[in-house]
Amino acid sequence: MQVGDGRTPELMLQATIGLADVERGFGLIDLPFTISNEKQASALLDGPFGATLLDRLASRDLIGLAWWENGFRQMTTSTGPILHADNFIGLKIRVIPSPLFVESFKEIGANPIPLPFSELHAALKSKSVAAQDNFYSQIVTGKLYEVQTYLSVTNHSYGAMTLIASKRFWDTLSPADQALLRDAAQEAGQYQRRLIRDEESRMRADLESKGMRINDMDLAELKKLSERARPVLARIASDYDASLINLYKVELDKIRTLR
Repeated sequence: MQVGDGRTPELMLQATIGLADVERGFGLIDLPFTISNEKQASALLDGPFGATLLDRLASRDLIGLAWWENGFRQMTTSTGPILHADNFIGLKIRVIPSPLFVESFKEIGANPIPLPFSELHAALKSKSVAAQDNFYSQIVTGKLYEVQTYLSVTNHSYGAMTLIASKRFWDTLSPADQALLRDAAQEAGQYQRRLIRDEESRMRADLESKGMRINDMDLAELKKLSERARPVLARIASDYDASLINLYKVELDKIRTLR
């Protein structure tokens, strides 16, 4: 992302895991084995932590307008379904090239292999990796059903997107137009999130029709994974602004019981 050099688009949608290169705190949204359902995701984005992250973009000459989403990542494998937390132990799994993902999967006992998406299909076909995690949309568009048999619904990592305006463009708008654009962006974000969630049901059915064997992982097993991965947050906390990480922890405690 080019920031503050005249080449920044007036409006853009940016995935949080990518936006972490600009403002580190955005990476916490995607932290695996932390947010596990839509209610928790919405509460985090629409609460104090989400608002704080959007506000922090101003120091980068960007205006955070609204939260949109990619959805939840699910697990696919070629070796068998993931039914228990221990099924991850020793599992050779492709992950996105992000330290948060590598560390989190190591913590639960897996063998994470960071690879770009462009190399994923070939890696799965050659069986150099046995598993991967991704959004339903990426599983469909990447035709991963051709090289993976099992899809385990784990909701283990939530991916949001942020609608951003460049400050250069924002400052050309009147206060009334700024308010109008912000309100429209937030309304559109709520609508887009509903669409994504409805679409996931359709894509799940589509993948099943293509031969994928789909199972929902038990909540008790997902809780084990969350507990096993928890030390990662403690280790990385020093990499973040103390006030932000404390707010994140407070908000996590509030939303963990939401189902």
